[in-house]
This record gives sequence, structure tokens and C-alpha cells, in this order.
Amino acid sequence: MKTWAQTFTEDCLDTVLFAKNRSGVAPVTAHLVPGHSALVLVVGENASGKSILRRIVSQSCKNKKIECLRISMEGRQNTYAGLGLSFIYGNEEYISTGHNSACTVVNGIYNCKKRERAHVMFWDEPDLGLSENGAAGVGVAIAAFVKDKPKLTRAIFVCTHSRALVRQLEGCKPHFLYFGDAPKTLQEWLNEPIVPRDLRELINAGDARRTMVQKTLDKIKVKK
Repeated sequence: MKTWAQTFTEDCLDTVLFAKNRSGVAPVTAHLVPGHSALVLVVGENASGKSILRRIVSQSCKNKKIECLRISMEGRQNTYAGLGLSFIYGNEEYISTGHNSACTVVNGIYNCKKRERAHVMFWDEPDLGLSENGAAGVGVAIAAFVKDKPKLTRAIFVCTHSRALVRQLEGCKPHFLYFGDAPKTLQEWLNEPIVPRDLRELINAGDARRTMVQKTLDKIKVKK
């Protein structure tokens, strides 16, 4: 039987951004390996389109009239967040990035437990600024949360590049969502070798992805 998290994730992927165009190319390519819990692990290379998922999840939550709790780099950089920067992300002028990241995990769990309505939790790179040991600690904390999650927490998304973090979550039987052209299982991703990537190629890939996504979104607006 499918979990709520799997059905929700499949709905999020059922959009034009993940569909191939006339040239046989999709703006964003993602492959889902179903699991058996509320946890959705999201991994993939830089410039593969993972950040788009956070926005789609947020919109899907609005459509379903449930709350979406998002913690991301975008939130950290949002100068209009006001009090959110201080109480959610911390002030990085005098507190380390890693310390603030640890707080966002602890506070995110606390807030989920206090919620009185259905919600989805989305952590985007919760290990930012943390050492491998710290990232593993994030994984341990989230794993404990997944195994004893509140009834109103419908799904828990964790988007990361950290293998140290992900290794702590294997036992949660997560849904594994890989962004990239070649499908991978969780174990294949964990075991793949580290190959240096040319930074200029990475930048160009990101620019090309954003252009393709924007063109697709513009076509949708025109049709409407």
C-alpha cells in the first residue's frame, strides 16, 4: 500500500516540468524509488533542478490546504523574512552557519510537534555548514523524528548532498528521489565515487536548466 508521502510526491512530479518536450528533453528529470515511511530523501547533482521541487511541494500543499514548513537557503537569504531570519535561521553575523543549521533541525522538529493542523516538513540542505560528524548528527535527529513522527506530519522531505547525513536515514525505509538523467538507487548513490566537476560546466548547466524551466513556465502562462 502506498504511503501518503509517496502519493503526494508522485503528484508533485506529475507536472509539465518533468515531462519531455517535442525534442524528447524534460526541463527537470527525477526518478522515484518508493519506500515505506513518511520520509522522502531528495538527492542529485548541483543544477539538476532539486530546488524546483521545494516550490512545487509548497504549491501542492496550498492546493491541498495543508501547511508547508520550509527551511532552505532561500529562506536564509530572504531579507524580507524579518523575524524569521532571527528566530528560525539565526543571525550569521555572529553565530556560525553550522550552529544555525543545527538549530533549524531542532526547531523544525519542535514546531512540527506543536502544529495543530496537517503539514509537510521540507528541509533543504539542513547540514549546511556542518562537518561530516555534524551532518550525521542531523541524520540521527531526523531519523528519530521520522520513527516517532506526529500524526499531523504527513510527509518529511530532506534534500541534501551529504552522504554522512543520508547514511543515518537508511533505516527509515525512505522514498528515494534522485534528480538526474541516469536513475540511481540509494545504495548506488551512496557508493558512487567522487569525480571533480568543472565549475564552469556546473554554472553553464545551472543557467541552461533555469532557461528551460522558465520557457516551460512561460508557455503555461500563455495557454492560460
